Amino acid sequence: MNIKKENKPIYLPEYFPQRKPENKLKILAMIIIPFLVLILWLSGSSLGKSITEYIIQSKTPIAKPIVTVETDPMIQITREEQEQTYTFTVKNYEGESISEVDMKYTIEIIGNDNQLFTLSLSKEENPITLQEQKTEWIALKGKEKEEHHYQLKITDPKKPIQVNPNQQESIQLKVHAEQVK
Repeated sequence: MNIKKENKPIYLPEYFPQRKPENKLKILAMIIIPFLVLILWLSGSSLGKSITEYIIQSKTPIAKPIVTVETDPMIQITREEQEQTYTFTVKNYEGESISEVDMKYTIEIIGNDNQLFTLSLSKEENPITLQEQKTEWIALKGKEKEEHHYQLKITDPKKPIQVNPNQQESIQLKVHAEQVK
């Protein structure tokens, strides 16, 4: 027996027909798109929004608003002394500390509900009108020493009083201050 060995290639063109050349643009897209996806995936960046939180710390001192009221001792209205003047001062400093900001304040008179007394308020001899026992806003500058001197004149109108003579009526002054914005 005579066996002859032939070396034939495994790939035989007759068994695998030639493919027609496809659109070159499709082939290029099939190569580039997976390559771009792979690059984006490996880069670790995100196409979504990111949220960043900043923490800011500061050691800024807060401005010191100062309003002080200096008053005289209490006064007493009696049948003998039916007119008294109560003086007080509103200041923007205390000792050597001066207010660092501009302030505004009102003065309210509390306790004359029965209208037993006649009250008149004046600032450095200029009368101040009261609306419902309260003043309008009054400005008090900061960074420089400033004083406002007031006099509250209290008069007993000499009318017969319909209350118990042992009962004492009191009048209070309320100074309400706010920082100017």
